[in-house]
Amino acid sequence: MDIGVDIDGVLGDLVGGLIVVANEKLGLNLRLEDYDEWDFYQTNYGVSTSWVLNAMDEAWERGLVELIEPGSAKWIHDLKSQGHDITIITRRTYKSHPAVTAWLHKQGIKYTTLIFNGPGTNKLDYPIDVLMDDAPTIVEKAKKHPEKSVYLLDRVWNAHVDTHQPPFNVSRVKSLEQALKFLRRFSGK
Repeated sequence: MDIGVDIDGVLGDLVGGLIVVANEKLGLNLRLEDYDEWDFYQTNYGVSTSWVLNAMDEAWERGLVELIEPGSAKWIHDLKSQGHDITIITRRTYKSHPAVTAWLHKQGIKYTTLIFNGPGTNKLDYPIDVLMDDAPTIVEKAKKHPEKSVYLLDRVWNAHVDTHQPPFNVSRVKSLEQALKFLRRFSGK
């Protein structure tokens, strides 16, 4: 089985790093609890998507991204040792590629393939069987890929997404650990 795993919001807490950068650059006093929607900065502060992407790059380059779940590297290693392929799929600008790659190495996260997909590219178009993601937008995209399973990691910015409506190939999970436990159970490995 080829398992796709997003980085931002799944493996790494980019939001925490982005809040540090935004507080400095915009003179704000944001906390993680304030970040409650996918397009938070564009909606609440009128900044451009380009500004947000540059701030994300800065968070990566400054080492402000923390591992969300300490056991992630071990769980992914266990899946690889059971014969699964791990494809890390993330939308990052070219500028942040070295920092992201170094972060994965530092965290001990082993993968089969690393894909930096561009804007407008659906992660589910890649040859994976399962995707673990936090983006609320992935649910609509899953409709075009009923043969693939999506685990939507429960985050404040995707709380409004109803996974009890079609498409039924999307399941909400509380953590990466829970998603990986489901995968082990259903794959029989």
